[in-house]
Amino acid sequence: MKSADHGKKDRPLAVVIAGGGTGGHLFPAISLAEAFQDKAPGVRILFVNTGNAFETKTLSREGFSFQKIPARGLKGKGLAGRFKTLMILPRGIFRSISILRAFRPDLVVGVGGYSSGPAGLAAKFLGIPLALHEQNILPGIANRFLSLFAARVYVSFDDTRLSSGKAFLPAINPARVLVTGNPIRRRMRKGIGHGKKNGGAFRVLILGGSQGARAINEAVMDALGLFKEDESVFLTHQTGEKDAAEVAAAYRRSQTPGRVRAFFHDMDRRYAEADLILCRAGAGTVSEIAAMGKAAVFVPFPFAADNHQVLNAMSMKEKGAAEIIFQDDLTGPRIYEMIKSYQSDRRPLLEMAKKAGETGRPEAADRIVEDCLRLTGRL
Repeated sequence: MKSADHGKKDRPLAVVIAGGGTGGHLFPAISLAEAFQDKAPGVRILFVNTGNAFETKTLSREGFSFQKIPARGLKGKGLAGRFKTLMILPRGIFRSISILRAFRPDLVVGVGGYSSGPAGLAAKFLGIPLALHEQNILPGIANRFLSLFAARVYVSFDDTRLSSGKAFLPAINPARVLVTGNPIRRRMRKGIGHGKKNGGAFRVLILGGSQGARAINEAVMDALGLFKEDESVFLTHQTGEKDAAEVAAAYRRSQTPGRVRAFFHDMDRRYAEADLILCRAGAGTVSEIAAMGKAAVFVPFPFAADNHQVLNAMSMKEKGAAEIIFQDDLTGPRIYEMIKSYQSDRRPLLEMAKKAGETGRPEAADRIVEDCLRLTGRL
């Protein structure tokens, strides 16, 4: 069934942004929504996602409307889990069709994550133009399939794998692919160029993504005794909700100078003040670090789908923009030695930061939205 409404110019633009689940998908989606608001006054925006606690809390705080659909992933679920996923898929598609018919969007933008698949299929069924954004070098399952009929596919890296192996299916037309970079939040873009003031302690920002990272938290706690009362180093540590109390207690016991939070909402400030960042290698984090021009040591999550975090980190390392410590090699002493080494000789750090800045694409959200406006005949 075709939608009779898309393409009309006698009403405000309406956009559905589908996907999310974690910060790696949700934050670029929010960045796109912000750019739509900037470039299409009066735009109506609706997020479609699974409605998990992180999505609900984040979107409510940012003031965006959302609808939830039943959806779950295929990766790592086992035979029984995959069967359940396939049973849920039709419900997700029918719910998405109902939402799209009611909202009447001019465009659906899929950003990856469990909910993007059903919503993208619903858009195809209703004849609503579909655009996709892929954050990682190696695309996820939903985007691989949806790319077959998407009007446009936006990718984050020059070396995103579009036509071989486990990446996008070979049938995709390269003319529909644009390398734009990964959208970063408006607040983050405003922080670009506002670096740390000279002097003061050597500041290390420790991140595990929006969900935290147990392995990083454990290794840092193991290192804290080595930093005891060392006021020349200051650690800013995002732990995730699960480990926040335990990690904060470890800092207090060791008397290590630092700031510990489950989650920081002022990441522009945290990035700006950091000399070095120790973090996972999700596409959102990598893109923000590049845009901010910061030196990073990545600890790729070893169980990420299709090993995409290793690929993301390797792409930066090959450009001279980052270093990598694999999780099996991550220990307290290794972290301590690495930090003290960069503190004593900052030349490699400055070179990494320079190379990172050269790879950054802070204008990604604007580029994507401008192209979306052309797709919908609004530009």
